[in-house]
Amino acid sequence: MNKDSEIGDKDTSGISYALADLFERETESGNVQLISSSDYLSSVESRYEIGDIIGKGGEKKIYKVFDNYSRRYLAMAVPNDEASDEGYERFIHEAWLIGQLDHTDIIKVHDVGNGEKGIPYFTMDLKTGLNLEELMVQIKAGDDNKQAFFTEARLLDVFNRILDAMAYSHSMNILHLDLKPANIQVGEFGEVVVCDWSLARVVEQGENGFSVEKEILYSELMERYGSCPFIKGTPGYMAPEMISKNESSVCSDVYSLGSILYYMLTKESHVSGGNTEVMDKTVTGDVA
Repeated sequence: MNKDSEIGDKDTSGISYALADLFERETESGNVQLISSSDYLSSVESRYEIGDIIGKGGEKKIYKVFDNYSRRYLAMAVPNDEASDEGYERFIHEAWLIGQLDHTDIIKVHDVGNGEKGIPYFTMDLKTGLNLEELMVQIKAGDDNKQAFFTEARLLDVFNRILDAMAYSHSMNILHLDLKPANIQVGEFGEVVVCDWSLARVVEQGENGFSVEKEILYSELMERYGSCPFIKGTPGYMAPEMISKNESSVCSDVYSLGSILYYMLTKESHVSGGNTEVMDKTVTGDVA
């Protein structure tokens, strides 16, 4: 990865380079010489040109990058600066785990590796549009265009696509464990992508007979680093057992899905208060 990028000086709304800029080279005599696509690829010194930060979460930040090999823009995730070795392990595991999931409505990972100073990274599709939380805020605020397009019927279509993605994930015995509107990307025409699988984990193979091969995910290492002594998740969308017992199952994701559906239909959370109060109400069942 080369962070001394020139991408900030280019039009990042689309690939604006002319083909001549890619495949023409000026000779010492000043003449223009055409080069082949193969020669162009051989001449690439740095695969990724790093642009601006477009997102940041608890464990990682996301850059917009340009892939000089495939000639397209992607999103690149890297751990936050304060990440520990254990954080690096969880980060890489997230990339490997997403790579096992092949579904239209689940984010795609393209490349995983170590960049400068051994800092891991992975690249994903660069998605446009809003996350579901941003979309619902605009609908609630009275945005005429959003209200006209995202009717209740279309919002239910969006939710059904989330369900399809999670049904597939659960069939592979993978839990998300941080389902919330902010982690659901919604495109301009209702496209859906379930993102941020940083808390996801693989459970034992069930009766359906489908599962990822844990050896592919280097499971012994993840058993050492993947367990967490404290509660992780988002209050208001975490299931009661995740809070009271630090345990999780498919039912935990189902609880989160129900919370998302309530929010989509009412534009309000099913439980109110600060984080501690919300978690206490969730455990006791004092919710809408």
